[in-house]
Amino acid sequence: MALTRICVLLLYFMVLCATVWSTQQRQFRSFSSWDNFHRQIQRYGDELEAMQRRAEELATSTGGQIKRLWNGAANHFQNVFDKLQLPLGDGREVEGELDSGVDSMGNLPDLSSQYPDSGLSNRPVFDPTVVVVDTRHFPTPGLNTYHWKFPDNFNAMVRFRSRNSWWQGPNICEEKEEINEQEVNVTTYAPKGNTTETVKVEYEHFTKCKETETSYICITRIRTKDVNKTYIVKRQCCHGFMRLPDASGCLELDLKDIVETMTDLGTTRFVELAARIGLEPKLREDNFTIFCPSNEALIDYEEDTVSNEIPSGRVYRSTDLQNILNGHITEGYLKTGDLEDELVLMSVRGNSGIRVNIYNTPEKIVTANCARIVKANNYARNGVIHVVDTVLPIPSQTVADIISSDPQFSTLKQLLSEAGLVQTLRDLRGHYTLFAPTDAAFLSDAVQPKLLEQLLKGDGCVSTILKNHILPNVLCSTAIPHHAGTINLLDKYLTVTRNEDNKLFVNNIQIIARDIVGINGIVHIIDGVLVPSQADSVTTSLEKNKMIEIVDLIDTAELRSILDSMKNATFFVPSKKAIQALPEGMKKGLKENPQKLRELLMYHVAQPIVHSCKFHNNQMLKTKIEDKEIRINIYSQFTGFDNRVTAQCARVVSYDNDICEGTIHVVDKVLIPPKKTIMDQLEEMEGFDILVHLLRETGMDERLRLGYGPFTLLAPKDEAFSKISESVLSDIYKEKEHAENLVKLHVLPKMICCAGISRLPFFHAQEVRAMEGSLLPARISHNGKVRIGRAIVIECDKVAENGVIHVVDRVIQPPSPARPFHFDFPSSMFGVFV
Repeated sequence: MALTRICVLLLYFMVLCATVWSTQQRQFRSFSSWDNFHRQIQRYGDELEAMQRRAEELATSTGGQIKRLWNGAANHFQNVFDKLQLPLGDGREVEGELDSGVDSMGNLPDLSSQYPDSGLSNRPVFDPTVVVVDTRHFPTPGLNTYHWKFPDNFNAMVRFRSRNSWWQGPNICEEKEEINEQEVNVTTYAPKGNTTETVKVEYEHFTKCKETETSYICITRIRTKDVNKTYIVKRQCCHGFMRLPDASGCLELDLKDIVETMTDLGTTRFVELAARIGLEPKLREDNFTIFCPSNEALIDYEEDTVSNEIPSGRVYRSTDLQNILNGHITEGYLKTGDLEDELVLMSVRGNSGIRVNIYNTPEKIVTANCARIVKANNYARNGVIHVVDTVLPIPSQTVADIISSDPQFSTLKQLLSEAGLVQTLRDLRGHYTLFAPTDAAFLSDAVQPKLLEQLLKGDGCVSTILKNHILPNVLCSTAIPHHAGTINLLDKYLTVTRNEDNKLFVNNIQIIARDIVGINGIVHIIDGVLVPSQADSVTTSLEKNKMIEIVDLIDTAELRSILDSMKNATFFVPSKKAIQALPEGMKKGLKENPQKLRELLMYHVAQPIVHSCKFHNNQMLKTKIEDKEIRINIYSQFTGFDNRVTAQCARVVSYDNDICEGTIHVVDKVLIPPKKTIMDQLEEMEGFDILVHLLRETGMDERLRLGYGPFTLLAPKDEAFSKISESVLSDIYKEKEHAENLVKLHVLPKMICCAGISRLPFFHAQEVRAMEGSLLPARISHNGKVRIGRAIVIECDKVAENGVIHVVDRVIQPPSPARPFHFDFPSSMFGVFV
């Protein structure tokens, strides 16, 4: 009993702790003031102390088992309460719940004595470019520290404490933005099309916060019948203050102007060039963010420059030099925490931008026009300096214009025009990476002459091939440490790697020139063509996948050019094993009769393209043989799991292998075109005279002959009827009702292929319903045989136009009526309950 009581106590303890944690997660909105919150926490503490005393009383009688339970719980709750913080501002300010006098609570501490070498002081700095709503010290009411003293044999203590987040401390500046949004357009779907209505969401109120290395941002969305607003509250160190690890608030820096700060950083070459063109006074007075190249980067650029913009002879063209330096400068104060991926900043040059990209590889990499920031957030009195590892390229053309203006891309230019992608790569709102093959790449041995000829004519899936070279985002080479995977416009992965010699490859094709920056993306030049599998013809795809057997049959039937030129087609291709399983006589006959082989192969081609996501049960696909269709069936033993798809009872073992203008589904059997209905086919089969007679006598033959369905016929041979007793067989012949019930027991009113029956666990039996109404168990036995009822299927899947025939080894008998279960209990047993 003591063990039960202590378990209940621990459960209550967990609920209480969860209440505190949940309250913290909701930003403590329910408290009207800090005093109320403090009193609430004190009440929780009093309850916990009472629980402790109760636990001590129980401890004396429970021994070591309760000790282990309590120690485990204590460690868990210690971790929970260690996380107990007071995250002020997740929407509280925007809701107007913060007391107006809170900014007077406490003074800034003197930190210069704690950090004598850091240049920190308490001198306030006014930042004219940042809208400072409030600068204050956010004190957190001191929570009592609760010491839980247990008997010595417990040797456990739980300490609860609170900690301030850095953005709750001193010298934090706040920016607020209120966005009034319009009514929301919602598209409602009507039976005859789409209609757009203007409606309002009835109610929505949530706050989402994120923390960067330099800021804490909360976005609150409020939607009611009368209000549709978004509030953005951003907290960060005031300008002139810096966040330190494991410190609350921000510490003041002794700042200098931009020129002096760049000199201290060692980027003296940029300072020298700025002074040469008269830019230095402006850098000392105005407010800028500068992506400043290191001295080494500028020296390398000077030596490598061919266009003589900064010649190594130090004879400078001031106009060009001014454009170059201004291309590194943007107005305002921008820390890395303010930057977002694909953000384009306008430089003071005026007609060029600085594109920011952020990569997590998992190391965070920030680039500006593909130049990597190697030393970020160097604060000056009038700006921020980010040191980059190379001179920033100055983009002046779109990605499409880069290709159009370079004569080595004449083939690529033509293909982009044929594919309708020129305007896409000219869109100024885009963010693209183009792996651009040169003319020499298209003429290399890796590209088949026939493919190039088709591409130049506008055939051969030119759009698919080109989209394989385009990424919908900017991928700078500096973001590839060793290996990276990225998705292209085909929604397929490309693999980019860097080897030990610092060479880059995309899908094993070398990148010979990298990071050509455009206004709306970048270009990497490659020495090959990235031909995806989706651009292969059907025979090329089969050859790449080593399906030589079916390719030989295609060539024998002289169908290669016909199949390769088909558009909007679905190919059901028999696997290698399926071809090998054909009887030798049949294969020989097909090869000797090309016309018959051609008809067989064309039966495997349907139009239009149908991917597996569009399959549905009893779907009929028209083939290239007139009046012949392929029936699709889907079998699912568990909803959403173990789905099996068949085409003419051949199981589809590989789906959606996309090729040029089509897709391939691999099946495990050769599809034979059906020529007759179930009844017509049964009448031509030997050894089924009794079943045919019974079907005719009961009138079921007409149903199986007229093409309705689909049906599944379980067909016992004549010798199977000989195993039935003479009296039963006599009743079947004499009484039509008995014969009809027996026949209906062998007809299933749906298409059941052998591939649709799976080996299932004992607790989930598969059953099929006969036309007679009985449920028949269907399963695959341990030796691989298909069993339906008590019959074993000895010949599977004789597919007809309106269903399928399975030959079984016995006549299926009607199930015997279940007898009620009865058990007589000894009368003496009931004496136990008296």
